[in-house]
Amino acid sequence: MPHPRPASRTLAFGVFAVILALAGLEGVAFVALGFLEEDGGETPRDPSGWLVNAQLAFEQGFYTPDAHTLWRPTPGFREEVTPERFWGEAPLVLNEHGHRNPSMPVSKPPSSRRALLVGGSHPFGMWVPTEASYAAVLERHLGDEWSVLNAACPGHTTFQGAQYIEHYGLAFAPDVILFDLGVNDALPLALDFSRPDHEVQAVPWWSTRLRTALGRTSTYLVLKELLADATRRPVEGVRVPPENQQANVARVLELAEATGAHVLLFNQIEVGPAGVRCSPRYETLGTTFDACGVFAGYGSEANRYFVDPVHANAQGHRMLGEALYARLLELGWAE
Repeated sequence: MPHPRPASRTLAFGVFAVILALAGLEGVAFVALGFLEEDGGETPRDPSGWLVNAQLAFEQGFYTPDAHTLWRPTPGFREEVTPERFWGEAPLVLNEHGHRNPSMPVSKPPSSRRALLVGGSHPFGMWVPTEASYAAVLERHLGDEWSVLNAACPGHTTFQGAQYIEHYGLAFAPDVILFDLGVNDALPLALDFSRPDHEVQAVPWWSTRLRTALGRTSTYLVLKELLADATRRPVEGVRVPPENQQANVARVLELAEATGAHVLLFNQIEVGPAGVRCSPRYETLGTTFDACGVFAGYGSEANRYFVDPVHANAQGHRMLGEALYARLLELGWAE
């Protein structure tokens, strides 16, 4: 009569069998992946480029998860010059608040004034060095009494901007709030971000690390290729529906009124072969800065002042900073 096998040996054989099966599956997948690549197949990516970029930003430490704004720039983050020239061939340095500014206290010094810039990747200064962003240009024109706090964050929507102002921005006691948001509101939803911003409890940033680990295996890559149609299928809706956008702007105006701060709403600009397109516009909601008007007269030639449809180059930022300063003087807010 055979002796019963010890439990430890049974467990060891079971683990070995699983490892052997996984190794075999990985080997088969590796061969299959070779055939798929020969057929011109590509590893599928999320249909929303913005989400891919956001996931990479989490992975690289540029974003940190936030309970109020979903994500924001990591305080104290530093990145050297990148091959992509994200920061205009200069290092990116953020202060202790995650702002693209030198270090500064939260409390406002006596006899000083502050403008708080809340926005997305364009006002943050994508593709230009810190000193070339329109926030820096404006600060130089305003003079030593003023500080322009660049609290913009790539990918942010009006929802995130309103949340930032309420939970963080007002603590800096701004005299003027520059609200340059709206373009990202129309970004499409995706499988990993399938609900509007105001319904999202937390960004699934952990999925990025999981994907990175799995992405090193042939099995995962083959499954992605075989399920390409499903993974590329968009989810209906946008990050901030129009009615929520108006509510977000109204909330910003309400918060500012309670603290005595002025709010300047930026009409959102996009350039293309046909000229300048401005959407959304905020004239019916509050006091505006017509960023579109700075470039509208150039028609299709406005492209020379932009790196892509929504990000100005250094010259475009200079034009915006100067026009913004003139607008603040016109309103009497810069005196």
